[in-house]
Amino acid sequence: MYVHCIPGRSKKAFTLIEVLVVVAIMALLMSILLPSLRNARALSRAVVCSTQLKQIFNATVMYSQTNDDRLPYFGWYEAAQSGRHWWITQLAKNLGNEYAIYKCAIDEDPARMAVVREKGVLYMSQGNEPNRFSMDITYRSACDTLEHYKLRDGTTGYRARKITSYKRPYWSILMVEANSKRDESTSECFRFKDDLQYIADPVYIRNYPFLKGFQRHLGKSNLMFADGHVERLTPKQIAAAAIKQEHYLD
Repeated sequence: MYVHCIPGRSKKAFTLIEVLVVVAIMALLMSILLPSLRNARALSRAVVCSTQLKQIFNATVMYSQTNDDRLPYFGWYEAAQSGRHWWITQLAKNLGNEYAIYKCAIDEDPARMAVVREKGVLYMSQGNEPNRFSMDITYRSACDTLEHYKLRDGTTGYRARKITSYKRPYWSILMVEANSKRDESTSECFRFKDDLQYIADPVYIRNYPFLKGFQRHLGKSNLMFADGHVERLTPKQIAAAAIKQEHYLD
């Protein structure tokens, strides 16, 4: 019997040139995609930090609604009780005691504030409590959140201004994503006209490296305004916005 054999097909291997072409194409694609992926990751972090600011604003509104529309102690400690309260302690309950909200995740050098919990309430530490602990704080508020008052008995002093007192809340910066001012990295607050109008000057960035925090999100930083919206602005845009701020205690 005659058997007809069909010869098997030989497998053709890739040539060196073809392999090199494939590797070159993959390298080109990676060089194109990696910056986009890095930018996407950076933008996602910026969104997370802006969301934290929005949560802080919502907690501020809740606090104000139960305190005659007055803001928390942004930028100053409560003098009447030896500085036992600051905005981070006053808003803690409305934030569900989620202390991580006060820090932007990519802030490599946050301010550290000593606090203490007593009977479920958060207070600023007086420095000698056995159960005190530190909290990382990225966000800073306006110093210009006070009003001068005079009672009928002649008593005078300062108290937190009302959240409803802003004439232009859309333009009024309430909080910035930075833990330093122009020349004092440990400052509790900003006087926006005096401090922020300088940050667009590269000379100040060189002299005060901590100001680079205003460029952490692809050259921008988040700002929270008195109407509750959050914008991500460049130092130049922040400097322009600082000029428009209301100085409540000129």
